[in-house]
Amino acid sequence: MNNYRRLADEAVRPKRVVDHRDAWERLTPLLGVNGTTQERVQAFAEQKRISLEALIALGTRVKVDSNGGVELAWGFQANGAVTAVKLRPLGDKRRYALEPSVFLEPFVIGNARSLDWFVAEGETDGARLFDLVGDVATVLVLPAGAETFKRHWADLIPRGATVHLCHDADEAGDRGAAKAARSIGGKTVRVRPPLEGGDWCDISIEREEFVALVAAARAELATLQILPAGEFLRVEYPAAEVLLGSSESIIYLARGLFLLVFGDGGSGKSTLTLDAVAHLAAGQAWLGIPVPRPVRVLMIENEGAAQLFQTRLQDKASQWDADPAWLGNVQVYAEPWGGFSFANAHTREALQRICEEEAVDVIAANPLFGVGGPGSGRPDETSAFIEWLKELGLGLGGPAIWLLHHENKLGQVSGDWNRQPDTLISLARDGDKPATKLKWEKTRWANQTPEGWRQKQLLEWITEHKGYRVLDVDLRGASDEELKTRIDAYLEQHPWASTNAILQSVDGADGRLRELLKSGIYALKPGPRGSNLYHLGGDLGGEVVPLPLIPHE
Repeated sequence: MNNYRRLADEAVRPKRVVDHRDAWERLTPLLGVNGTTQERVQAFAEQKRISLEALIALGTRVKVDSNGGVELAWGFQANGAVTAVKLRPLGDKRRYALEPSVFLEPFVIGNARSLDWFVAEGETDGARLFDLVGDVATVLVLPAGAETFKRHWADLIPRGATVHLCHDADEAGDRGAAKAARSIGGKTVRVRPPLEGGDWCDISIEREEFVALVAAARAELATLQILPAGEFLRVEYPAAEVLLGSSESIIYLARGLFLLVFGDGGSGKSTLTLDAVAHLAAGQAWLGIPVPRPVRVLMIENEGAAQLFQTRLQDKASQWDADPAWLGNVQVYAEPWGGFSFANAHTREALQRICEEEAVDVIAANPLFGVGGPGSGRPDETSAFIEWLKELGLGLGGPAIWLLHHENKLGQVSGDWNRQPDTLISLARDGDKPATKLKWEKTRWANQTPEGWRQKQLLEWITEHKGYRVLDVDLRGASDEELKTRIDAYLEQHPWASTNAILQSVDGADGRLRELLKSGIYALKPGPRGSNLYHLGGDLGGEVVPLPLIPHE
């Protein structure tokens, strides 16, 4: 087993935190060793092209076992406790850590006042960088592998600093550097060791050469590239993988995109989402929209009891006449039930790793507030939430994000969420009928509309498996007389209904419904918070007469 891989896993899924202070204090500080032990440490340092001063800066200690074996040790501290001790035998034995070790904080050495920071993949690389630039720069040493970078570690870096990502020159190093860059934001520079598959201890490089290498990398950062439009069109960018749609010009969902469903309570958001998940996982068209291939989905349900969600999922699987193999493409967040939050940096790190391991294409989470979404939905809050999603690859080809939200009192999406999603869907119950009205409020990347597509759709419920059938009803082309008949029928059942209630419950274009309401054929009175309330007018000799205006009480 790769020992560093285990350390990285434990950093994401930590065991209980134990204070190893007693064991750490029993080890000998590097300055206190002499004789043969000192010679062996010196030989190791020379082999790695690092100085004893650099090892001392890392707080290195030494352990000598009963057989005379020498091990270097590093203690990682947080809040006065030694939460992890990592040991490296000098020789062929494998590196290991005391059990249990939890890496809460990285090492930070060098010039603490510098705005130049260098991220090293491990202790020896950190020591090497300390020797090269530690007098003028700060070195942050990752304790548990290339791909482990906790979001809160970025808070150690001062505002305005340039961060040089000096991970190893291999695939894991590249992935780790990309992950760290997403967490850190700001100015980050990838400084790759000039030896494929190697690290900084493998390279005989002097300070001047290293500074030149860093300067070249920084020059690439500072370069702004503009292209003539014709040349720009010839650049081959990676295509967005369509998950729901038929081509690159008809996209409702793709990897890296954000879809938000909103509506009032009882509008069917959860049921519609489960139906969509089933069709995506089965690779079957949904609401007439093609699904190019079976999709891997992770469902996060933070609302209701686990047993009830089990029942809903089981009902869909047993009653729907599709190959039940689609369940194999669905993962469910199970523990702690109802406790998931995008706001937790550790959770985002763990989720990112799970998505990579399980090849997740879509994360479907419910509800937005319950999974860490901002309560008031101010622009700065929604922007911060989107930054959390970017750590998972939003906009960068990572899993698509599908979230559920509620509407405000005006029937619009609550908070500053209109501008954030790539696809925005609103739902409303069709009165008392077993049907749902769906409106595609925004489809940012559906540059073309497929044949037969409508912005508004009426979905008839298929109660047997909690699915939907798209009804062939033109919600835009009805005559004024037909629209009036629909309004009359609704007001007969719901006297003094608000404008919003009528628009949500009556089939027809909102603009035309508003015109009829304002035409004077209905009784009108003011309602709460500036709303208008409507009632059927009287009928005298075939002439419709509005009831008198009733003052607001």
